[in-house]
Parts: sequence; structure tokens; C-alpha cells
Amino acid sequence: MVKLLFYFSGEHETLPSAECKAIMEAENINYNIIKEASRFLVVEADERAAKIVAERAAYTYTVSRLIEVWRLPFEDIKLHGLKDLNLDGKETFSVRVHVLDNKELYSKIEIEKYLGEKIIEAYSGSLKVKLQSPRYEFIGLVSGGEIYLGLLLARTDRKAIDKRAGKYRPYFQPGVINPRIARAMVNLTRVKPGDLFIEPFIGTGGLALEAGVQGCRIIGLDIKKKMIYASQKNLNYYNVKYDLVLGDARSIPFTKFDGGATDPPYGISTSTVGEATAQLIKETLKNIQQAIKPGGYFTLAFPSTIKLESILKGLKLTLIEAFDIYVHKSLTRRIAVLRR
Repeated sequence: MVKLLFYFSGEHETLPSAECKAIMEAENINYNIIKEASRFLVVEADERAAKIVAERAAYTYTVSRLIEVWRLPFEDIKLHGLKDLNLDGKETFSVRVHVLDNKELYSKIEIEKYLGEKIIEAYSGSLKVKLQSPRYEFIGLVSGGEIYLGLLLARTDRKAIDKRAGKYRPYFQPGVINPRIARAMVNLTRVKPGDLFIEPFIGTGGLALEAGVQGCRIIGLDIKKKMIYASQKNLNYYNVKYDLVLGDARSIPFTKFDGGATDPPYGISTSTVGEATAQLIKETLKNIQQAIKPGGYFTLAFPSTIKLESILKGLKLTLIEAFDIYVHKSLTRRIAVLRR
């Protein structure tokens, strides 16, 4: 067990940390929370969590092995934790500091310089500074009058996620869910490679795509042939394996899914087939509670104006957490995590 420092994108106050923890739970990685904030998370966990979270997460920038924490302003510090890392003293390094709050009080450049000098001092001058492609990269996060220093273990390739945005797919339709949100929704279901994942309103395939590229087995439904064609075209383009069914989410013909997620129709560019969105969600969740395995998770996107608590009454689904994401002045999308 080591102390890991997860640095988040800051696109949402609580979603990045929830996603990070859900991924560790999906991969059966035990963790103890040491410090949780909107832009970072410190946990004690198996070091393998660094690579796994970085490969899966949408809202994590980097994962580092935490070395030490200090109060600011600096007094004369000693990097005692460096010796535990067993670094090759003949290699190169860089220091990257991110000031997360009170930016007017702290100089990023001065802190980087100071820490660099202390690292060189700790290794008696054998480690050399190299800003481009160093062997070792140290990440410093300044928050709440403290600085957290870690050695970089893994970095998320967020550009790869963004390249699966709707405009890059063979079949594009306006209003499709952002791939980062879709990725997080999948991760919040705690699924892992090989798990069976259901998307009852598959549409153009955004959620199924993010589950599929992570190795899940996909079953997608849609009531419209046009959407079956659209998702088929997009999933083929990204080499995702799937089974698609022309069917109604209110009458799902399958059971025993490990998890699932959906973003049902509720916008101008979509169709609810003549049924009010709240009623459509209620009828769908009645079927989802039978389709998902006990203990499995299902994430749902819907307008924040809908009272989900009322819909859940009498169902075998428990609301675990929810996140509001502003879309535009007439729509705030709520992401709910439900457990069977």
C-alpha cells in the first residue's frame, strides 16, 4: 500500500472524485481516503490503482505517488520521502506545480525552482533537471495553504476520449452526450472488462462506445431502426463488439446485466415516442430493476427538473449519488447513480 495523489480536471466539483473511487471499487482495489477535495484525492491503496484509474478515468489528469505534504510558505524542508522511491540518481527530472487556489499568493515558478533545488540537494547533485521528457516528473499541487508533492506514475490520455466526440463519428446527430460525461457514467456503474453492459436507449451509441472500448460486452436497445443503424455504424468504426436489438426500453427482454447506463430522449432533437419523459423513465427503471444483477449499478442522465425520488418509490433501486451538469440555460443534466 502506498499513498496516491489523484489530480483532477476541475470540470465538476464532485464527479471526478466519485469516478476515481468507482473505478477502484470496480477493480476490487481497497483504498483508504486520506484527503478529498474538488481538484484532488489522496488515498492509501495498491500502486496498481495509478495505472488502472489513469487508463479508465475521464476527469483525472495525473496519478502520482505522494511523497510529502508541507505548509506554505516554505521553511527549510527536507525531502525524506525521496529515499523510499529508490530513484536512479544519474537520471533526469522535472517539477510541475499547479496552484489550485489563492493563485495571487503563490508563484508557481518560484515553488518549482525551490523544490527542484531540494531534489537536487537530496541526491547530492546527481539528478539533473530536464524540462522536456525527463525520466522522472514530480507533480506539486498547492491547495488550502499546503503543497502536496508526488512522483508521477500515470497520466490520462484525455485526447483519446475527446476524439470519440459526436463530430468525429461516422453517424452524427446534434445533442449527443459528451464523451467525457459518457465515460464517467460508465465508470460510475463499477463495470470492468468482460462485464455485460446494457444501454436501453442506445441512440447513436455514445455510452455503449465508452463501455465497449473498456472491454465490456454490449447489448443495446432502441425503438427506432434509424438509431440501431446509427449506433451500429459508430460502434463498428471503433471496433467495439456488441449485440443490438430493435426493442422497447419499457420491456427489456434480457436479464443478469452487471451494469448499465442510459441517456433517454428528452430534447428537441430526440423523440419520446409520445410519452412524457418522467413516465418513460419510470417504466424503463421498472424493467432495469429486473435486468440488473443484485448489487449492480445503473447510471441515468435526465433533466434536473424531474423528481427522481418520486419515481424510485416502490422500486428495488437505491439512489447512491447524483451530479448536476449545466448544459445550457434551459437544461441542467442530472447524472444519478442507482444500485440494484
